[in-house]
Amino acid sequence: MSFLPGRHITAEAGAKLAAWARGDTITTPDKELWDRARRISHDGIEKITTFFQKVATEEERAALQPIKRELWETAKKADENRGELG
Repeated sequence: MSFLPGRHITAEAGAKLAAWARGDTITTPDKELWDRARRISHDGIEKITTFFQKVATEEERAALQPIKRELWETAKKADENRGELG
């Protein structure tokens, strides 16, 4: 289990820690999927939106929820860096 950089520990994270401490099975992120989505987000909002709407499966979209805000922030910054947003 890991915590996202720059994020506060949430009640959900606390619950996961408690489950881990009890020895429960913890679902881990799909690193390959997260890395793929992060690479796509560097191409801008249009690309990450297309990925979410037309490429990713429902399961993949659900698996990406923990980093969705990060993906859109990265995409927005990528567009800003290219001068595509005001």
